[in-house]
Amino acid sequence: MDNLCNLPDDCLLDVFTRIDHDDLDELSTISRKMDRLSFVSRPKAVKASATHCTVMQVDQNEFEVEIHVEYETFNLRINKENTQGALFKKYSHEAVSKPIIYRGHTIDTQDPAITEAVLCRISNLLYRFDFDRFDFYSICLDRNFVKFFVEFVSTRSITQFYLHKFKLDRNIERDVLAKFVSAILKAKFAVIYANHVHPVSFFEEQFIRDYSNSVTFPNLTIGYEQMLKDHWPPRITPAKQFVDNILPRFITLDAERLEINSDWIISALLARLRMRESGSWQFSITRIIDCSEIEAMMDLDLNYSPKGDNHIIRIKRTLNWVNVRFSSFCNATFY
Repeated sequence: MDNLCNLPDDCLLDVFTRIDHDDLDELSTISRKMDRLSFVSRPKAVKASATHCTVMQVDQNEFEVEIHVEYETFNLRINKENTQGALFKKYSHEAVSKPIIYRGHTIDTQDPAITEAVLCRISNLLYRFDFDRFDFYSICLDRNFVKFFVEFVSTRSITQFYLHKFKLDRNIERDVLAKFVSAILKAKFAVIYANHVHPVSFFEEQFIRDYSNSVTFPNLTIGYEQMLKDHWPPRITPAKQFVDNILPRFITLDAERLEINSDWIISALLARLRMRESGSWQFSITRIIDCSEIEAMMDLDLNYSPKGDNHIIRIKRTLNWVNVRFSSFCNATFY
């Protein structure tokens, strides 16, 4: 071990990026030098494999983090009081790791913005894992959370982003929200899900346009809690250019506030069908569409079969088809 400590810093840093965080925990206890180099190496160290991660805000100063690994879930509570903790199996309460030391942020118990310190601890924990899906529950989007989010997603390749029951801090500035939206677009998530408990939204038409241009097969869900349905922001009513060129790009699009002119919807549905990808659409439309309008739009390569309230359109000699229902909404499932 003495020989290891005597190696130049550059050599040690190269070695440390090839081992995992548990090994770095052990090395950090040897000396101040090893502690410092272990800390610097953590962003590039070998990460444990996980399927997805969930972060739930319990209150302003406390979060619960869950790491999902195949068929098991491990969790850890993080707040301003604890300085270390171990991951536990969620249901058996069996410790599965040695205590994890939170590093990189000095806690000032008089600091009113204590959430920043707690979020730093969450970041230190999450850097230990590789995962594909990131879920947030009951998050209050404030300046500190946005800073944490922007820094974290800029260093990871996460494909699915879920934001459940979120709300906006009433003092959050427009430029901070703009940074949050920009980070989402730069991350190029293949799947975005956002469910509001707040009547203000930043997922507007421009965001939908920008997101459709950022990934090849976008999947977007924008919803509101039932209690907000009477207090929605104004509907999004895009022009025909959006319906012709942007809408058909979406593999999945569920946005109740989006209202599409029914005169343009059939051509968009057919363009989406010809992508030959499974998925679904749900959004508002201006009026119900009848069978004669659909029949008039059928090309020679298509077959149309009305079945009660369902409209089945198939591409001939393929297994690709769409089942559509029209009411005040367009509900389409693509196969």
